[in-house]
Amino acid sequence: MNRKDPVPNGRPSSNHSSSKYPLVALGAGITALCVLVLVVAMHFGGGVFFERKAPDPGRSSITTDSNATTGSTISDAGSFPTVSSTPTPIPPSPTPDAAQIEALTADLREVEFALLYQEITEFLDAQTGRYSLYYINLSNGETIAYKETEKMVAASTIKLPVNTYLYQLVAAGEVSLDEIRTYDSRKYPTGDRHGGYGIIQDAANGTEYTLEELSKLSIRTSDNTATRMILRRIGDYDVVYDHFMEPISSVVDYCAYVTYRDKNGISKTANHRTSAIDMALYMVELYRLYSESPADYEGLIHDLCNTDYPWGISQGLPEGTNIAHKIGVIKALGVNNDVAIVFGQEDFVLCVMSETFDEAKARANIGEVSRMVYDYIQCFAPTASAD
Repeated sequence: MNRKDPVPNGRPSSNHSSSKYPLVALGAGITALCVLVLVVAMHFGGGVFFERKAPDPGRSSITTDSNATTGSTISDAGSFPTVSSTPTPIPPSPTPDAAQIEALTADLREVEFALLYQEITEFLDAQTGRYSLYYINLSNGETIAYKETEKMVAASTIKLPVNTYLYQLVAAGEVSLDEIRTYDSRKYPTGDRHGGYGIIQDAANGTEYTLEELSKLSIRTSDNTATRMILRRIGDYDVVYDHFMEPISSVVDYCAYVTYRDKNGISKTANHRTSAIDMALYMVELYRLYSESPADYEGLIHDLCNTDYPWGISQGLPEGTNIAHKIGVIKALGVNNDVAIVFGQEDFVLCVMSETFDEAKARANIGEVSRMVYDYIQCFAPTASAD
């Protein structure tokens, strides 16, 4: 037997002495002699008995011996050969078809979209002040809403529906952008002069501007007086609301006095309020009009893409991204708004409205939300094929 019984304390057992088992002793002597002969033979000519070849570094440790008579033989570089049956080939994994890929992508997108919603919600929940948001993907219709029906101060975002309505009238042939308007320097509502943003308020009485020039100033520099001059031609805010805004979205009536709580939690009643969903849907309507009739609306889109205010939504986008947007600011109320069409892999509209205690922080937060949306969409951008 090869197995030995345990030897206590490392001393040889008296039960296995040579005097008690002489044949065992004889056998042990013969075995020792054989081992000695074998060692000497290996030293002077080991190849006669057996040879162990060094493994070939260029071969795998598992090889196939084509000379074996029993089929494919798996051996370890020629040493200690073992015989096994021919391995069964592993069939290649089936290639998913287009429908399967589309389904997998849709499932992944659903998960990522839920994470985006959670990320935006948790981010805005952590901010001080008031925030309202509405996002809509113009390629697939997906939306994210965060307190989207809250009554918010519109500020200069109202210039978006005003100028879109102007361009609608031009497209219908009812107004011409070449039409001349004369500046009345008396203070609004008697005249056109309106404080705040803009350069026309300082112009001489009687200065002439085309409607196209007024629209450009209204959008690009957010000129308040230019906007008043446009309204004097096409009708006041109530006309714009009745003919353009209300048919599209009227969650908050811009012209009516509404009651809400401001950033301090104080109840207020005022007009010229709107909501993120209203303003976003006005931008969606402009996108539709531009898509259907580019020549009629490219001037307005071009102005929205070239405003003097690169903060907000554009801050969260890579340099060179095409963005048509309109900001709105009232410093005294802590208002910073932005509504935009972002052109890219998947065009989308985003509106973020805020009423906070920190202007710089609010603008940075708008940019951060924009970055979240953009990064989410880029996850599903097609990759360039390898050459």
